[in-house]
Amino acid sequence: MTPQISIKHFTINKDGNNFCKNFIYDTQDASQLGVFIEIKSSPRKTKKSPEQNDIASLGEFIASNIKSEFCDNSQRSIFIRFENALAKAESVINAISENKTSFLNKITLLITASKDNEIYFSKHGKIYACSFKDGEIINISPKNKKVSNPIKTDLETFKHIINIKVNKNDRLIFLNEESGNSCDQQHLLLLLGNTTNKNLETFKASMAANSDNSSVANFALFNLESRPKQQISP
Repeated sequence: MTPQISIKHFTINKDGNNFCKNFIYDTQDASQLGVFIEIKSSPRKTKKSPEQNDIASLGEFIASNIKSEFCDNSQRSIFIRFENALAKAESVINAISENKTSFLNKITLLITASKDNEIYFSKHGKIYACSFKDGEIINISPKNKKVSNPIKTDLETFKHIINIKVNKNDRLIFLNEESGNSCDQQHLLLLLGNTTNKNLETFKASMAANSDNSSVANFALFNLESRPKQQISP
């Protein structure tokens, strides 16, 4: 059994016009790519609208391009593939924003790459990131780190790459802005202290109860588990 990072995630989308979805991809070298996307739509009176289908297609398109760049080059190091995936994501987002001028302000995107007990992550938009280590919650947002990514834009898309090694009993958690605003700190501490299914379900219920009717909650939890490496067919 090999210790590897395990990813638990869920979304609460109370506004049907928004797109909120998480994508987890396994690769041939036993690494994992995580793409967590939220795209907000303009306010609508009805739940179903042409824009809803449009942003869903854009979300799927962005994730697909990131996946291809990372997963199709498994002979390269995980860091090189992660950098290339960020460059692809930036290119796709910038291409979309040329025709949709407000798109960069509507999308929140977290990209992670993990293997064994190591994880890289970078983001576009407001994302709350913290770790639980030795009983304490520690802020791991990029502004507190000195590791910089040479891939930069005027809007600081994917400005920083954070690299963290996850040890036994460590937890990493990522929440979008709405999740952070509605998060129950008591349940967050409970979940980070013990990632049982019961605690996870309790945390989900608390998040759903505290979210307002228009919010989009997105959550991802990373912790180390002993499990066999998956064999991915070419």
